Parts: sequence; C-alpha cells; structure tokens
Amino acid sequence: MEAAVGLLWRVPVKTPRLQYVVKVFFEHWFPLPYKIVSVAEWSDFNKPTGWRVISYGTSELGPADVSIPYSGFIEREGVDFVLPPWNAGGFFPGEGDLPWDLPAMAFYVLTLYALYDWHYGYDEWGLYAWERSPFYTAPFWQEPFVLMRLYELLERLSLRLPRPSFTWEIGWDIDHLYAWKGRGGLRWWLGGLRRGDLMKRLQTRWGRQSDPYDTLDAITNHFPPMRSRFFFLLSQAHARDSLISPSHPDIKRRVQELVGKGYEVGIHPSFTTREDPKKLVQEKNLLE
Repeated sequence: MEAAVGLLWRVPVKTPRLQYVVKVFFEHWFPLPYKIVSVAEWSDFNKPTGWRVISYGTSELGPADVSIPYSGFIEREGVDFVLPPWNAGGFFPGEGDLPWDLPAMAFYVLTLYALYDWHYGYDEWGLYAWERSPFYTAPFWQEPFVLMRLYELLERLSLRLPRPSFTWEIGWDIDHLYAWKGRGGLRWWLGGLRRGDLMKRLQTRWGRQSDPYDTLDAITNHFPPMRSRFFFLLSQAHARDSLISPSHPDIKRRVQELVGKGYEVGIHPSFTTREDPKKLVQEKNLLE
C-alpha cells in the first residue's frame, strides 16, 4: 500500500502566526496531514515514510523537497506598521525554491495586517485610501496571489490536488447600525454642535430624513445571500466600539431580517476582545 503523503514544515521556531497560516492552508484550503517541527526538535524527529519536507529558513539542517525563504516577520509580535518589500509576484521575496516568504505573505494578507496602523489616510467616505500606498498598486493584487503561490508550492512538491473554483464574497462590518437614530445623551448633542450637523440629527430622529448609516436594505437589494456575510459589533464597552447599544430593538430586528432572507450573520469582535477573549464568547452568545 502506498504511504500517505504529509508535509513536514521544518522551521526555526514555532510561532502562533505560523501555526495559524499552516492551519488555514492544510486544514481549510487543502486538507493534508502536516506537522511543524522546530530546529530544536529536528534531530530527535523521525520523518514518516512518504512525507515531504519543506525547509522554511532551515537549509543548514540538510536537504528538503522545497525551500522557502524566511524573512522573520512570522516571529514578530504586536501590530506595528510594516510595509514589506515586494516584486512582481508577491512580497517578502528571498532566496529559495519558492522565492517568497509564503507564510509571512499569507499572514499579512489574511489578517489585513496593514490596516491595524494604516499610514496612508482616508478618502472622502472615511475608507482606507488604498491608492495612496504604492504597495497596493503592485501587479500581484490583480489575482488571488496567496492562493496562486500556494499552488506553486504544491506543484513543486509534486502534489496535484483538486483546485477549488474561484468565487467572490463580501463581508459587511456593521460597526454602527445608525449614525444618529436610536441615540441620545450628552455625547450625541455635543457631537452635533461640534460637527455642525445637529439639525440633521434631529431631522433624522423625527423621521424627516434617512440616517446615513441605515444602508442594510440598499446592500441586500444589490448583493444576494450567497455573496454576502454580515458582522455586527455588539458592544459599547470601549469608546471605539459601537455607537448603538446592543440592546437596541432595531439590532435584533435587523439581524432576524437578514437571517430570514438567507444571509449569514456573525459578530465583529469588540475593541478589547483580544485582551479578554471571554468577551468574544459573550458577544457570540448575545448574537445568538
């Protein structure tokens, strides 16, 4: 019987970022047995028969089926802004059979890393001004380049796995269901005075004009359920959390309407959930 094929990632050190990326690759995208083995563990490790070895920045430890350059980004902690080096095929280029640091590139893209400390300002709609960063005008953004580089890695390992069909999907973050409706209090009034839009806020409250953030109907009129997911921010614990209380009856109503129409609905984690993961469970339970 032919030996099962698996992947050994021979790495300088195991890190949470690396474990996350490899899990996405070979549990969610292309299910394959794999194991991450650090330099410290390698001398005592027995390679299973038939498994391929990926040398990730460990060429000094001997031959491997494929080598990948190691930029060190996967070891970093925190979210300080990084503008990585790039070439026509991707970023974090280096010397190896695959000429990019694929795990680093994947982590940067999958986590939207640059947005944690975006340096290029915002446009007139308050959205990230992508066009101001030379990085986001590079040619590889015209294709799903992380997946394409992963294909190249699998091909170098002589693994011909079925490729998923390409599709697209939009995630809608509902940070604030309304800009002005369903709110009050000193912050609301002072904000209206400071921004010079108090009369518009009052007109919206009286139902004489629409709220600028009340866009769910417009979204669902254009984007069908199979192409959209909605993520609601259900916390007011921090100043950067939602403007609307999660107990507001319209939130429950709107979530139920979306689910009734066939849309998938999840949570947008609140500002402090990474410091207190229990809040993630609480917010999920609240949504449910």
